[in-house]
Amino acid sequence: MLFTVHHILSLSYTKALFSGRHTADKILKTAVDILMFVSVLLIILSALPVSEYVFTFLGLGRFSATARTVHMLSAYWGFAIMNLHIGFHLDVMLKKPLADKKKKPVVISALLAVFTVGVFLFVKEGIYKYMLLINRFVFFDFAGGLPLFLVKYIFIGLAFSVLGYGMISLCKKKKNL
Repeated sequence: MLFTVHHILSLSYTKALFSGRHTADKILKTAVDILMFVSVLLIILSALPVSEYVFTFLGLGRFSATARTVHMLSAYWGFAIMNLHIGFHLDVMLKKPLADKKKKPVVISALLAVFTVGVFLFVKEGIYKYMLLINRFVFFDFAGGLPLFLVKYIFIGLAFSVLGYGMISLCKKKKNL
């Protein structure tokens, strides 16, 4: 539902997609948006055969092994791509603090710290192994409990958001040179 609401609210952006100049930041945003749409579509479609109870009437159970793999891939890649997309919009939140000469080093240090922690957790939790099909099954460590799990994934998501912010900032900087 949020995906649909977001696109309804962003209808003017979608309508203007093929008009105007195709700058590096516009191409990057469009590519990430297309990848995110594909990942959401694959998550939905792969959920049908994976579901053991809700969609049994469709008779797609014979595709469940392949669908599980597609579902895992699209979910993890979708998580990364969604957070890159969020990072593209961080400039709105960071514009004022980065304009302030006293706050700018603190903000940049905080972004680097969050990015570093997120990348560390991304590697430690083996997320890249799921994204590259090195591990075909997701293993959750239940010892830490749900709060720790959520904090880890929030930091991993924030790392991708900071990466997205950096990517779009570089594109905009090149445009202004």
